[in-house]
Amino acid sequence: MADKIKTEYKAGKKVVTFPDGKVREIKKEEVQSFRQHLLNQKTNIETQLSRVDADLSEMEKSKNIIVE
Repeated sequence: MADKIKTEYKAGKKVVTFPDGKVREIKKEEVQSFRQHLLNQKTNIETQLSRVDADLSEMEKSKNIIVE
């Protein structure tokens, strides 16, 4: 048994062999799908950051308003 995870690229697939001997083949479509998932999450995070930035801006502006 090997002590490390072994990664090879064969026949257009990523082949990962784990220390316990288990082998996992990952197809290009799976990697592309995961990439798209990450891009969607990135977009969601950017949207949330934009909203937080807007809130912070409004909070900063409100410090200058004098309430009598």
